[in-house]
Amino acid sequence: MANVRPVRSRVEGSESRMTRAVPPARSAVSSPAATMRAGVLLPVALVAAYYGAYVAVMSPPTVSMALRVRDVVGAGQRVSTLSTVLSVGAFAAAIASPLLGALSDRTTLRFGKRRTWLVIGPLVGLTGLACIGLGGAVWLLVLAG
Repeated sequence: MANVRPVRSRVEGSESRMTRAVPPARSAVSSPAATMRAGVLLPVALVAAYYGAYVAVMSPPTVSMALRVRDVVGAGQRVSTLSTVLSVGAFAAAIASPLLGALSDRTTLRFGKRRTWLVIGPLVGLTGLACIGLGGAVWLLVLAG
């Protein structure tokens, strides 16, 4: 009886000692070869997918921001203005991401926790892209960044 452990339970104020059999733990993977394949291939595939999604999502705003800064400011201020706009955007994202994540976790609307934010997020993103495209001043580009 190696798999039997004592369990204490309280029933109506009295303390009794009972024992029950605990089944042995089973492995979810049947063979070591399957573990080896998933252990090597899965992280590589996830990194490649994450990198591809990042490039696909971040390239258009970054390139269009650089082109828009070129149109808005003079030749001598392009680099400093672009670095300021992108730095402020990155700092704002670093602050907003955890705050909005916590807000999303605490959302209790009839549409669900995430569904509301899945509608609001793209609308805010499209507003930012519109600010990049239509912004004729640096402050609008900072707002969009």
